[in-house]
Amino acid sequence: MAFVWFPMETEHCNPSKDKFMIPGNLKSYVCIHVFEGTRPVLLISRQGGSWSFVCGAEHEDNASNYRVVGIGHVLEDDPSLRSQLDLQPDWDAERKDLESPWIRTRSDAMDA
Repeated sequence: MAFVWFPMETEHCNPSKDKFMIPGNLKSYVCIHVFEGTRPVLLISRQGGSWSFVCGAEHEDNASNYRVVGIGHVLEDDPSLRSQLDLQPDWDAERKDLESPWIRTRSDAMDA
């Protein structure tokens, strides 16, 4: 399994010194718009610990609207996402557009 070093760009570490090791083939979910490259990632979710990268639009809850890809592909397509690699499970990071800052919030509780 290949590992890729991605610099963390957060207030809690020094990107020139600290590195975060993550396997490039780590499973992540993307919406069809992100997969096809028609919309940028505006919402990152770690609900339940999984990585999801979506455009922020409403999607029907069925498999045809999502794809499973290695996280390395997502990070290669949009290197600005690397700044969110320290996002903890059950947290979201959202931005209004590509120029806006990321805003982090706790994920909504899943329905039981």
